[in-house]
Amino acid sequence: MAPPGDDLCARFVLGRTSAVELRDWATGALVSGLDSPSLRMLAGLRDSETEDAPSLFEKTMAELGWVRPRHETALETVVNGVLKAILAHSVPAIQGARELWDLSLSFPGKAMKRLHPFVYAASEWNERPEERGEIERWILDAARELIERD
Repeated sequence: MAPPGDDLCARFVLGRTSAVELRDWATGALVSGLDSPSLRMLAGLRDSETEDAPSLFEKTMAELGWVRPRHETALETVVNGVLKAILAHSVPAIQGARELWDLSLSFPGKAMKRLHPFVYAASEWNERPEERGEIERWILDAARELIERD
């Protein structure tokens, strides 16, 4: 059986999921026909018990035979998801750029250097309000270039 959306697993590996999000995913997974003991426990967590959500999600993955993505793979999945969201206009370009900036700070390294155009655009957004239209085009162009390169 396939693991949950690559994005959810990737964000989980990077510590970018909330307990409520994991619980809500588990509820939807049960409704869609998935089942395991830990999945049922995860879906049934009360708000006061959500500190158990990460360990239950890990156990659910193991019980269902899903492989936890490697950190580097998870990071690339999240970055590509943000890039696609920017291009699909499902998030404002500046919001996506700020998220990519945060990722570049949280996970520094050579691979993150490709996110520098987003860091620059996000840092200029408040400094140059009269040029926001141009900055938004930079963000869209940079996202398109990275998606086409990959």
